[in-house]
Amino acid sequence: MTSRVEGLNRGILSLLGVLLLAAAVLGLVLSFGAFGSANAAQSVLPAGLVSWFARNEWIWWLILAALILIAILCLLWLRAQFSTAKVSRLDLERDDRHGRTVLDSKAIVGAVQDEVQSFPGVRRANARLQDVGQGPTMQLSVDLDERADVADVRERIESQTVPNVRDSLEADYLPCDVRLRVAPRERRTVL
Repeated sequence: MTSRVEGLNRGILSLLGVLLLAAAVLGLVLSFGAFGSANAAQSVLPAGLVSWFARNEWIWWLILAALILIAILCLLWLRAQFSTAKVSRLDLERDDRHGRTVLDSKAIVGAVQDEVQSFPGVRRANARLQDVGQGPTMQLSVDLDERADVADVRERIESQTVPNVRDSLEADYLPCDVRLRVAPRERRTVL
């Protein structure tokens, strides 16, 4: 998800939260009699509006349809929040006149993980390719042993792994987000 979309999500959710909070505070203040005891005992909806809703039962079906539509839109929005721009295959040859070369991203991800896990001090490596609109990017999470030389692992990733991926993808530029985490020593229990 891009930072622009994340900013829009935060803005809309913040605005919605402020509006709902203001409505709740107004209702509480009104019910406690801050605007007079006559207003505190009064119903929220005017009597004319309540009787109109009672006479026109079709309006409830319209409200139900609107609420179902809102629920569907909310579910679609939630699905979009959890979806990733994971790349399943990469098209290496973009000109159909020269043929078609497609690389399964599992092959490149598996090679990256195998190479990084062969470095001394690396316990586990997890790589994935994503496409956020400007071309593929690689995310690499590496769990290190507590005795690992973090600087050496980082230097090897930058000087060996990332150039190897760029060469195999024939890409001059491949943004790579590397997260190194020193994992605590695993405790073993003997029974």
